[in-house]
Amino acid sequence: MIRIEGWASVEEPDCVGDVLIASGAAWHLTNGGPRAPKLFYAHDDHNQTPVGRVLSLEQRKHPSGKAGLWITAVVLDTAVGKDLQELMRHQRLSFSLGFFIVDADLVSTATTDLVHLTKTAIFECSIVSNPCVRNATIEVVEDITAADLDKLTASKSAPKPIGRSTTAAIEALRQFNKDQANV
Repeated sequence: MIRIEGWASVEEPDCVGDVLIASGAAWHLTNGGPRAPKLFYAHDDHNQTPVGRVLSLEQRKHPSGKAGLWITAVVLDTAVGKDLQELMRHQRLSFSLGFFIVDADLVSTATTDLVHLTKTAIFECSIVSNPCVRNATIEVVEDITAADLDKLTASKSAPKPIGRSTTAAIEALRQFNKDQANV
């Protein structure tokens, strides 16, 4: 198995003109338990089991100076996981987040309109070849043992949610949808 780390997102326009605001990301991580966000390959959560698990997600300053979300995850020795491990040893892959939009602002400039995703409920992270966010890159790929994984999960035993909890974000989304239905 391998430990991977890198940028899950950076506050910059993605390929569709959205900017995920790191401080508004909600992801309640429960030490790899059943509520922990899953790690998939290419967002394929409908046809396969996860390839690993997310250990932590934290807000950090990207080398570009912009805020971003740094992720630490483990790719397990599943069939697809083993293929991914081999790929990551020889080529650079990236991260991509799956999320629900809870709140957003339209930001217009002289040259473009951007959607700032100010509140999001992240439900999964995927390893991808072509990320929507150009700087969402896997920076660390390291072989680990089962004992190493035990140490990693022990050190991540009390992670803090980023922003508000997923439950609160989903409740806000439900209320927003209810309000929109009454308009």
